[in-house]
Formats: sequence, structure tokens, C-alpha cells
Amino acid sequence: MTLTGDPPEKESDSATPGDADERARLHVERVNSLVAGKRYAEAERLAARLVEVLEQGGAAAPLAEALTLRGVVCARRGDFAGSVAALRRAALLAEEAGANVRAALALLTLVEEHGATTRLPCSEVYEAYVRADELLAETCDAAALARLRGCAPVVMRRLAGPLFGEPGFSFPAAVHEFEAGLIERALEATGGCVTHAARLLGLTHQSLGAILNARHRTLADKRTPVRKRLRNIVKDSSD
Repeated sequence: MTLTGDPPEKESDSATPGDADERARLHVERVNSLVAGKRYAEAERLAARLVEVLEQGGAAAPLAEALTLRGVVCARRGDFAGSVAALRRAALLAEEAGANVRAALALLTLVEEHGATTRLPCSEVYEAYVRADELLAETCDAAALARLRGCAPVVMRRLAGPLFGEPGFSFPAAVHEFEAGLIERALEATGGCVTHAARLLGLTHQSLGAILNARHRTLADKRTPVRKRLRNIVKDSSD
């Protein structure tokens, strides 16, 4: 496994999966060390390289761990969209591979890095925490359980809604988040049908569609795919 600036080299015939896993572990420790030292630029380069190498044939669990690390580094460097994307993918990959603790840790990292902000919808923060709790139901990993408990106040705080005078409070942002929550609940209750969701909200289909396109594009995956309506052209029978 190569983590230099050169293209990854093929593992030698004598290399074993255990050798590759050990090298990945060492590089994970190196990234963690760089993050602890706030050397984020170096950490990001190494984490990105580690992900690139593991994408070419590594096991899902180490790849998920590398993506989680990259998510942390991106968050610290201000690349919040990249961080959220990496952490979501890490959780999905780990769970699909049956690495429940690793999946839970990716979800908890998502809450830790973004849960206290409006970068994530309140509903996603809650769902991430609940799923992490389910994934850790049978574990004895004390560190993971401690992180689960540590995330609880973050989730409860988001569920409570904004408080006047808190750092970063913004009336427009609070209204935007509240509106997003109502629309998301309506879409979930109607299976993603914008027309039916609009009726629940007391809006027309056109009004809700305009609101979604203008202010809540992040809810696109909650709605059913938009289908173009075909106009029926009826010919006059006298033609």
C-alpha cells in the first residue's frame, strides 16, 4: 500500500491482507496525530491519499474509518459539505459491511462535528443518533458508548430549538430550519408526494415546489422524482 504522492503500487505477491490492514492502521494513527497537532493541511492530504488507496481494493471497514477521518479533517478546515458527504458515506459503507461499531462511530462523528449547527437538518441529527444507538446495542466498547452519551446533549439541544442570545443565533436561520422541518415531515408523511404534502401544509403544489427549489434543495431526496407532464393534444374530429 503506497501513500506517497505517486500512484498506488500493486501489493507484492508476498503481501498479505494482514500486512495491508496494519499499514492502513499506522496511517490512520498518523492522521489522528496530525489532527491532534492541528496540522490539518497535512492531515487532509494523507487522509485523502489513504481513502484513494483503500478505494482500490481495501476492505470496507478500513475505508469507512479513513472516510471518517477525512470527514473530521474537512470539518476542521471549513469544508463542511465535503465533511458531511464523507461521514455519510463512511456510515453507509460500514453498516453494509456489518461493521456496526464503525458505522455508529461515523454517525456519532457526524453529530459531533455538525449536530450543533444548521449544516444538518434537525431530523438528520436525531436519526443519526438513534441509528448509532441501535448499532451499539450489543457492544461493550466503552469508548464508543461514552461518545454516544456525549452526543445526547447535542441532539437534545437541537430538538429543543434555537435559544435567544445563543452564539450564532439568527432569526432567518431559525425560521428556515423550522420551515424545513415542517416540509420534511409532510413529505415523509405522504411518501414524498409534493402535491399531497402541499395539501397537508395548506399550500398549492406550485407554491411548495417553488419553496423547495428556492430554499430547501437539501430536501430533494425526500420527494418523489419530478415527472414532466405531457400535454394532451386533442385533434378536432373535423380535421
